[in-house]
Formats: sequence, structure tokens, C-alpha cells
Amino acid sequence: MKLSTPKKHAMRHAARIKKSFNDRHPFVVPFVTLLALIFLSGVGFLIFGGQTVEPSDSKVVRIYIDGENRIIPTRASTVREMLDRADIYLGDQDLVEPSLDSPISSQEFNVNVYRARPVTVVDENGKRVIAKTAETSPATMAKRAGFDLYPEDIVAVVEPDKSLDQGVLGTQVTINRAVPVKMNLYGTTYDIRTHATTVEDLAKERNISFDDKSVLPAPKTALKPNDVVFITQPGKQIISSEEAIQNKEETIFDTGMAVGQTEVRTEGSVGRKAIVYELTADGRKVALNEVIISQPVTRVVVKGKKVTTPIYVGDKSAVMSAAGIAPEDHFYANSIITKESGWNATARNKSSGAYGLCQALPGTKMASAGGDWETNPVTQLKWCNSYANARHKGWQGAYNFWQVNRWW
Repeated sequence: MKLSTPKKHAMRHAARIKKSFNDRHPFVVPFVTLLALIFLSGVGFLIFGGQTVEPSDSKVVRIYIDGENRIIPTRASTVREMLDRADIYLGDQDLVEPSLDSPISSQEFNVNVYRARPVTVVDENGKRVIAKTAETSPATMAKRAGFDLYPEDIVAVVEPDKSLDQGVLGTQVTINRAVPVKMNLYGTTYDIRTHATTVEDLAKERNISFDDKSVLPAPKTALKPNDVVFITQPGKQIISSEEAIQNKEETIFDTGMAVGQTEVRTEGSVGRKAIVYELTADGRKVALNEVIISQPVTRVVVKGKKVTTPIYVGDKSAVMSAAGIAPEDHFYANSIITKESGWNATARNKSSGAYGLCQALPGTKMASAGGDWETNPVTQLKWCNSYANARHKGWQGAYNFWQVNRWW
């Protein structure tokens, strides 16, 4: 079919317009096409129930913290990194399970965060410690508070109402201590701890058969810390005797204490031991065992080794009078002694070797006045007095000589 001339002209004009638009806007058609495709994909997703695809490294973490559960999608590789990204602050005593350096290894991962809180731990001996901990086990709480525990000790959390009645806010933990006891069973001694209150209860606690004659002390005897209980086979009779264990004495020399000083650092005490016998049918005693009830404690005595400088600072008139120096000579004697030694009974001249209050040369000369001449100021002054009288006809003459010569 042939087109009429007007139609041909119209088609040519439209083609020119389309070509002119594409020339001016070359990206419009592809962009509109992309938008249409995206729109159609979304419609298809809603219609056919499609699901989005998560990145392969994204995981879901379920975290229990502050009494609630949270679900956190994350690409963190470790627990620490996940908490940092989630802006979850941890205190010094807070507890995290698993540990902070644990890798987040599965698509669904669980993390528990336990916040530290004040805990009051009370020992049965009255010791009370308040600690901050995130631990949930009573025994672990007590250990965190600095208590040493034995397996037999009973550690428990006090009911909140009872804690409030005792004036304690928050968690309270009590420690019920087991009593240490030595049990000699059929000749073998065991160190045990028990909550039994009597010898009879102890035997029953350990499932040990006994009769009144085969146990010592008597079955109804109350147990005290460090008691010794002897149990032998039923039908046999046991008796015991107690002896002292003498303690030793140790001497320690301390350079921080002055010579002549003595101090008892440890008083010491004798020990005790029990010797257990089994009575035979004919009345003989057969020694079964010897058990140490308490170890002897060594008496420790400390003696000083430090040589002090005995500078005399007391009543100089009294010590001079005791040495026989007349009161009228005290001024002269004091002047000489002050300048020679500064009243230091152990002063020694490094160059000449002169020694003592009066600087005797040699110092051994003063031995004629007494055997304690090295430290006793009275003994030294007795010798000084005789020296002043013999050489200078008295202390005044010695003083005048010293003023001129600076020695005497």
C-alpha cells in the first residue's frame, strides 16, 4: 500500500523528532528501562513470596544481658568485636561466656553477659568481706572475696528476706566451716574435715562400725577442732596415754638490733602426742600407734649484733662524779672530753688510733680501770682522771695544756 504524500511527510517528521531526542538524551531510554526492570522484580518478589539473600559473612547473635535477650545481626569475627560494635560496655569484674576472644563460629551464636554486683561473704568466725563479682556459684563468690575453702566447707546463698533482716542489701553468702579432725582408723591416721558434732556422728558419717570399747574418746564426746579420734575393730578395747613433746630454742642474731638487746620473737610451746594401746585378753598393752596431737613450737630468741655509738647525753656531772672526778673539776673535764670525743665512748681517731672519751692512745691503756673499758663511760673516766692527775697534776692543768696545744 502506498502512502499518501501528507502521511509520508508526517512519518519523516516524527522520525526526525525521535532521532533529534535520542541525540540530545542518549541515557534516558536505558535508565527508564532499568527502573522498569527493578519495579517488575519487586512485584514478582511480593507476589511469589521470594526472600532476600543475606551476605554469607553475616551472623545472628543471641545475647543475654541485663535480664533480657537481644538479637544482634553482626559480621564481627569475635565476641569482643561484636560487643564493641554493639556499644555494650563491660566493667572490670563483668563475666562473658564464651570468652571475649572466642570466634563467632556459627550462623546462630549465643553469648551471656553477667554484670558484677556487690556480694557480702560472711565466715562463721565473724569475718565479713564485701566484694564485687559476676560469679554465680556461692563457692566461687567466696573465693573471689579472698576466702580459702576446703571441699567439706558448706557455702550457700542466704535468702533475700533473711539478708534484709540482717541489714545486708544484695546477695549474701555464708561459709559453714568443717571441723579439722585427726582420725586414727585401725592404726592409720587420716586428716579429715567434718560437720559431725560428736565422735559417734563422725563414725556414722564415715560408715564405720564400732562399739563403746573400740572408740576413743567416748562416742558421745563433742568434737573440737584438731581432736584425735581412735577407732579400732569392734570387740577390741583401746586405751591411750598422752605425753609432752619438748620444743627447741633457736637464737637469731639481728644486725638491726643493738648489741645487748634481746627479744623473744616467738614464745614457743611444748607439743602433745597420744600413744594408743590395744588391750589383749591377758591384759597386755600392745602399742597401736603414736599420733601427734599438736606440734611443738620452737622458741625464737633474737639477739642484737648492731654496734651502736654510745654518745653520752645524760647527766654528765653524775657520771663524772661516779668516776671520782671532783665537782670543781667538772668544767675542765667536760671541756676536754667534749672537744676530744664529743662524749662518744667508742670514738676512734682514724689516723692515730686514739680511742674513747679522752682519746687514750692506745685505747687498751684504759683496761687498767676495768674490763668494760671499751663501752663504759665511767670506767673510761676513771682512767682519764688518773691520767690527768699523773701527767698534768689535775684537770685544771690538763685544761690549760689543751688550750695551748689542742691535745693533752
